[in-house]
Parts: sequence; C-alpha cells; structure tokens
Amino acid sequence: MDEIRAVAGPIVQRYFDKVEEERAAAQAIADAEAAKKREMAEAAKKAAMAQEAAANNGGVRRMRR
Repeated sequence: MDEIRAVAGPIVQRYFDKVEEERAAAQAIADAEAAKKREMAEAAKKAAMAQEAAANNGGVRRMRR
C-alpha cells in the first residue's frame, strides 16, 4: 500500500497543481471583468453627475434683483 502511495503521490500532486492553476486563471479573469465593470459604473456615474450639473447651469444659481 505504501508503494502505491509513493508512486501515486507525485501524480496526484501534479494534478492538484494543474487544477489550482486553472482555478487561479479563472479567478484572474473574473477579477479583471469585475474591475472593468466597476470602472464602467464609475464612469457612468461621473457622466450622469456632469450631465446633471450642466442641466443646472453648472450648479450655479443666479441671484434675482
């Protein structure tokens, strides 16, 4: 039984290393997509705020006499 474990150990370890690399690659892709989505949401928010400010004459109110 120990002989089987001694032979199978390195094979199993290589398999687990491969699975971990695939998981890490998938996680990196998901992180990149999430970052891009956050950047797009932030840009949309800034654009909406700029549009609102422009609609309000730049946020400046004029005094009436």
